Amino acid sequence: KRAPAKQKPAVKKKGRYISSLSAVENERLVHDTVRLILFNDASKKILRSTDLAKVTQPKYQKARLGNYLLQEATTYLKQVFGFDLVPAPMISIEGGAAGTSGFVVTNALPAEKRDAVLQDCSRADAVSATVIGVILSLIHLSNDRLEEDGLLAHMKSLNMGIGVKHPVAGDLKTILTTLVSQGYVKKFRSPNRKYFYRIGPRGVLEFPPKNRLYFMAMIYNEEVDPILLQQLEEQENAKKKDAEEKEAKSDDDDDDDDDDDDD
Repeated sequence: KRAPAKQKPAVKKKGRYISSLSAVENERLVHDTVRLILFNDASKKILRSTDLAKVTQPKYQKARLGNYLLQEATTYLKQVFGFDLVPAPMISIEGGAAGTSGFVVTNALPAEKRDAVLQDCSRADAVSATVIGVILSLIHLSNDRLEEDGLLAHMKSLNMGIGVKHPVAGDLKTILTTLVSQGYVKKFRSPNRKYFYRIGPRGVLEFPPKNRLYFMAMIYNEEVDPILLQQLEEQENAKKKDAEEKEAKSDDDDDDDDDDDDD
């Protein structure tokens, strides 16, 4: 029986290009990658592989440093800032993940430290997080597909609408446009030309099903249903196991590629 796969390093052994880098060059490239990641995250943009390529252009274009720099930057982010860099799922129109669409920065701090940081967030951030939680919960309750008309009707009951500026949250059209661009929700058009929403890659990572359950329980001042919670945990464990098996297979493939390169 195969042991659970550990987190896969981007580079297991240094190739000739990486080994030839001076300490100064290596440090500069890693720091440039970290700055790029943080800049993208400040704008809530999903980091694409094309963005990473900008760090090594044009001098190191043929060096294939992308995976190496990504791994080094991920380690730096976790050790210095308490952040993690995780693959963002690509959300399909049919629902569910269909590969990856890039990377998203997530909080890697322990729960007790994370709560202390959240207590210091601004009122604007708290309002934004609440609106995101409400919209993602509504989509969740609609089996991850909510027609735009239905969403607007729900939000109208909260005195939020298109062209109506909420005194605290603002205009709903602006909010939805922002959430789509940031990856919290994904907007699609069905064959009947009607629009609908699914939970986007950032929403999946920052606001997973268990968090949505706790959020909705808090809104209604109720306890989380333990049966639902157990079902979610079983689903998450199954997905995690599947991901580990795929990662282990990818490790084997990479080993074969490395052997070919050495030849």
